[in-house]
Amino acid sequence: MVAWLMAGGGYSELRMPLFLQKHFPSCRFERQLPIRQRSPLPYKAGEKGSLSGLGRTGKSFIPQLRERLQELLQRSDHRPDFLFILDDLDCRDHKLAQGAIETVLSEMNCDLDCIVGFAAPEVEAWLVADWDGTFGRCSKFKGHHVAMRYTLATRGINFEHPEQFSSMDDSTGSCRDKLSQWLDDAHLQYFSKGHFSKKEDTPELLMCADPQIIARKAPLFCRFWQELTDRYQILLMDGSGKGFPLQ
Repeated sequence: MVAWLMAGGGYSELRMPLFLQKHFPSCRFERQLPIRQRSPLPYKAGEKGSLSGLGRTGKSFIPQLRERLQELLQRSDHRPDFLFILDDLDCRDHKLAQGAIETVLSEMNCDLDCIVGFAAPEVEAWLVADWDGTFGRCSKFKGHHVAMRYTLATRGINFEHPEQFSSMDDSTGSCRDKLSQWLDDAHLQYFSKGHFSKKEDTPELLMCADPQIIARKAPLFCRFWQELTDRYQILLMDGSGKGFPLQ
């Protein structure tokens, strides 16, 4: 069973396949975005790729998604069982954001089964949703995670509804506040050494997170996670998955 993963974002999304494969072990999630370098697919002599090294988000993600998907459909000698597109919502309206992605797929006449999901406003909201299982267990934070949580709560973070963090700043087209920055601020208030790192800490904490706990507190996460679960179970039951042995 094979899925193409196309995600907006940066370093934390580079390791997203590990999180997905932990919970869907019979599916190989092939990360097509973000990428560290130009496409691994071969170019013809004199041809140059125009893809950036890492993923983008929001409006900037749309042209990158279009370009990468077109390249894959033209060059790949195999097709996945389904396509999973994931982007940071960054305080945008999720219906408009999903509509923009669906428009790309429609304009390209993409015939792949597709699941579209959003991290609202960013992946760190999932960590907040399962605070005890992530910050509460990680050696870097567990000594002061209760104090961090208190500080964040007094600043207004709703731990039962973390997807509601911040609001749109119309002048920038993104959230007024960054959840990852708030986490770093709270960490430094009680521990002066090191920072909260999206590159290093987010992927590590994500591997500890329980999707069932996240789903109870994050409706947008719940929506795409249920779609992934349903698609996975269907492919397992009918044995139609490609390219990877069922377990």
